Amino acid sequence: MNKMNSLLHGFLCILFVVSSSISSEPKAFRPISGPMVGYTGMREVQIWTEWPKSKQPISVQIQYRDKEKSKNPSSSYHLSQVFEPKHKSGTLTIPLTLLEPSKTYEYKILVNQKEIAFDYALEFKTKPLWQWRKDPPDVRFAIGSCNYINDPAYDRLGKIYGSGYEIFASIQKDQPEFFVWMGDNVYLREADWDSESGIYYRYSHTRRNREMQSMLASMFHIATWDDHDFGPNDASSSYGFRDSVERIFKEYWPDPSYPKKGLYRSYTWSDIEFFLLDNRTFRTANTNFYDLEKPKSFQKSKGRSALGRKQKEWLFNALSDSQSKIKFIVLGGQFINSAQVYENLSNYEEDRNEILDFIHKMKISGVIFLSGDRHHSEISRLDRGNLYPIYEWTISPLTAGLSSTTQSEPNQYRIPDSYILDRVYGLIEITGIGKDRMIRLSTKNTYGKELYKFEIPLADLKKTE
Repeated sequence: MNKMNSLLHGFLCILFVVSSSISSEPKAFRPISGPMVGYTGMREVQIWTEWPKSKQPISVQIQYRDKEKSKNPSSSYHLSQVFEPKHKSGTLTIPLTLLEPSKTYEYKILVNQKEIAFDYALEFKTKPLWQWRKDPPDVRFAIGSCNYINDPAYDRLGKIYGSGYEIFASIQKDQPEFFVWMGDNVYLREADWDSESGIYYRYSHTRRNREMQSMLASMFHIATWDDHDFGPNDASSSYGFRDSVERIFKEYWPDPSYPKKGLYRSYTWSDIEFFLLDNRTFRTANTNFYDLEKPKSFQKSKGRSALGRKQKEWLFNALSDSQSKIKFIVLGGQFINSAQVYENLSNYEEDRNEILDFIHKMKISGVIFLSGDRHHSEISRLDRGNLYPIYEWTISPLTAGLSSTTQSEPNQYRIPDSYILDRVYGLIEITGIGKDRMIRLSTKNTYGKELYKFEIPLADLKKTE
């Protein structure tokens, strides 16, 4: 009996030592948000992640390979350089270089040379190379705006404002190649506005939303902003933390083509080009109608701008240079809507008229506006006599609250049955060859149900004189 007790005692001691050593091992170090597929080119893709603060230095690498080669057990992975997260924010963008166009890659994330497991596939697709080889490939992408992630400690009191986070799973289920975020992608709260640390906190809090993670990893993302991811409601260029929030935005939405000041830039995929505009950095305050040239004059819109001269000159050059058949101009606020309410560009008549005049006189074909902001969705159509009509598709909100007062506003260009008051995203499909190429717009609700569809033949966007 004593011998049995001795053996049992010894076994328990061994078990205690083993279990203690296992429990003392550090837990797997993993990102608090991401990975997200950022800027995507033909030969380079950027993978973004965000990491928790750590007393010990960590090294992050990415292994990747052409997915087609994964069928061959002997095919090897490429390995990126070693990177460390930014000390202040924990964000990290790793460029994967010298890739091949038109390929799907699978990848792994290594931390201190150990692979991090995810319960969804990690893949990215490089931009297709089709020029001088074949017809432009079909395209499928999604759009959205106004993403509010609840944070009770800092939310306004009353009704819960954010809801329907299942929408991100619905977007992923539609398998778009990429997602265009059209502003209010983050909602800075009052407590965030007056400190860089507050802005970092809000961007991080939003990006960590659990329901977003798989969707962020399954396609690439490009973004512009509106007032809520820039600063206070309706904020203009006077906002004191404008430089800080611009830097933070660029950290969370990686893109090597950003200008030094502002967010405006263009991006091509197949025969389409996006012109992402910045309606905050250079904005005259909504309520400022003072004419500096004529101080006694208070003529509405005189000298006012939501975009600024430098950005408009860039836009005119970019539209002139564009070889793309379809040109999407992306803006946080509405452009075509005639109602002079809230932050519509109809309140900035010089900007609006100048851009429309440029499109007319320079015979720019294939222009469609995409916008967010309004907490409802609609399609506006501006007829221009014997010229092709200019459409604007407004999609809002993703997860924020709704605005029931907008249905009665006097937008003379609204296609009547296109108005939708629901949480939605947009799916755009461009298919067909030559004169049969078609642009299909589909408005879908939180659960992926189609609420409205609209088709625009590309041939209808060509008449410029």
